[in-house]
Amino acid sequence: MRNFSTTKSLVLILFVLVLTLSGCQAIKKDSGNPEAVLKEAINNMKTLESYEAKVAVQIAPEEPAADGGHMKADIIYHKNPFSYFNGQELAMTSGDSNQTLDKIELKNYVKDGVAYMYQSITGIWAKDDSKELIKQVQDLANIFDSFEADQFTELRIKDENKDSIVIAGMTKNSEFLYNLMQNFDESVNGSFEMVVGKDKKYIESLIYTPNIETETGHVNHEINLEIKSLNKAPEVVVPTEAME
Repeated sequence: MRNFSTTKSLVLILFVLVLTLSGCQAIKKDSGNPEAVLKEAINNMKTLESYEAKVAVQIAPEEPAADGGHMKADIIYHKNPFSYFNGQELAMTSGDSNQTLDKIELKNYVKDGVAYMYQSITGIWAKDDSKELIKQVQDLANIFDSFEADQFTELRIKDENKDSIVIAGMTKNSEFLYNLMQNFDESVNGSFEMVVGKDKKYIESLIYTPNIETETGHVNHEINLEIKSLNKAPEVVVPTEAME
């Protein structure tokens, strides 16, 4: 995963996400067709004006005594005018003791054409107003720009109620994760569950379990994405200490 900090010594993250009003037709007519539901939901997410999101990644150790860990991120995104917040926490744990070995916090804001970046290792805020950096963040800001319906296979409707549909299946690869985890091996496939709201036809949550092959077998990380405040995200407020 990547962070948009100019410091490249850490492997971090950039997340983002989207929705659109989806017209007047009810999704019920397509509820028996998971391919149609998924395709429409992805298309709608690509045009979201603002959102909040929570991301959690459980990192499985490759061996029982190896290190695992987790990453958590809180995100606020506004498309126009562009503003962005990404607050992350990365922690590694020992597989045999389950004890936290290292914890890194990162805070990243973009507002009014300026990026403000903080990392707990140094405890220092940095500012960058280069157009190249701001454009890089904007270009990667929407997670769903790298989603395409044909990346998801073996689709089935796992559950359905009056508010939402749960679509489950497999993925051909992990290319859809590019705007979420750019350093992730795109050739990896896995299983997923996606919750799609019936009202506005947007994706409410996604759980993805990539299947990682190792010398000792398989490990399964878990990537969990929850989306809320669609087109109603709160304002991005840069801390006073970041602007000083």
